[in-house]
Amino acid sequence: MAILTARRTRAESEAALACVPLSSDAFVWSTLADGLSPRTPNSLTQAFHRLCRTMEAESLSADPPRVESWKFRFHDLRHLSATEMDGQGMDLELSLVGSAMPT
Repeated sequence: MAILTARRTRAESEAALACVPLSSDAFVWSTLADGLSPRTPNSLTQAFHRLCRTMEAESLSADPPRVESWKFRFHDLRHLSATEMDGQGMDLELSLVGSAMPT
C-alpha cells in the first residue's frame, strides 16, 4: 500500500507542475499529468526491457564484474507476485494467476 500511496503523491506533484488537476479516477501509471490516459502494455514491457539491459550492463561494469544475465520478461513479474503473495498466506485463485494447474 505504501508504494501506491507514494505513486499517488508523485502523480499529484506531476499534475501540479503541469498546472492540471489530477483526476479522482486517475490511472496508477498514466502518460498524461491528469492521469486520464493509461500506459499501454507495450510501453511497460519496453520500459522493463530497458531496465533489464541497464541492470545487466551495471553488473558487468561492477568491480569486480559480475556475470549476470537479465533475461526476464515483464510477464515473469506476474508469476513472481503470485508466488510472493502465496508465500505470505494470501488465498489466490488460479484464474487470477493465469494458470490452469499449479506448478
